[in-house]
Amino acid sequence: GGSLKVKGAYVSDRKSGLWVSYDVTGAKMTEETYRNGLKHGWCMAFDETGKVVGKQYYLDGRHIQGKELETRLNQIKHDASKPKN
Repeated sequence: GGSLKVKGAYVSDRKSGLWVSYDVTGAKMTEETYRNGLKHGWCMAFDETGKVVGKQYYLDGRHIQGKELETRLNQIKHDASKPKN
């Protein structure tokens, strides 16, 4: 049998940035984003064809959804539209 493969980086012994897991055939299974060892940002699951079958948003390790998620995404959009000095 094969084994699951996971690619990602550690910063100060904590998961950081994008982590991707692949099944035994090399197909992508998940993409998870970490900051300071905690899930932070979008985490997605994929089926064998590469289609997204699950998507959750995390803020410093806490799953957020509904109105809280809507508020967070609007804040990100607002911050991104501000000019950088």
